[in-house]
Amino acid sequence: MTNFLRNIKQKLTAWLRRRWQKIKAIPAGKRFQERYYRRQNKRQQRSQLKKIVTMLFGVVIILVGMFLWFVPGPGWLTIFVGAAIIAGESLTVARLLDWVEVKLRKVFN
Repeated sequence: MTNFLRNIKQKLTAWLRRRWQKIKAIPAGKRFQERYYRRQNKRQQRSQLKKIVTMLFGVVIILVGMFLWFVPGPGWLTIFVGAAIIAGESLTVARLLDWVEVKLRKVFN
């Protein structure tokens, strides 16, 4: 059983590294829009129900993040993850997150 778990961990780690390299290759201010377009092109025949469920899942994650503001926990990070999920389905949210990323980079650099 431990070999099975170790194998899953190695595959997951490799997958995350590949995803991170793809994200880093896209210039700041375009990352979320690129993700949006990639998801739309990849899944041309996605049902409207899947899109709605994905967006609702993102909203639930954002609401959990808002709750975590008031208790110890990663509230802002959770809200950001929820917004990133929604950005995969909404070009407006993707553009907003790209704009926020550029502004935050200016503040912290």
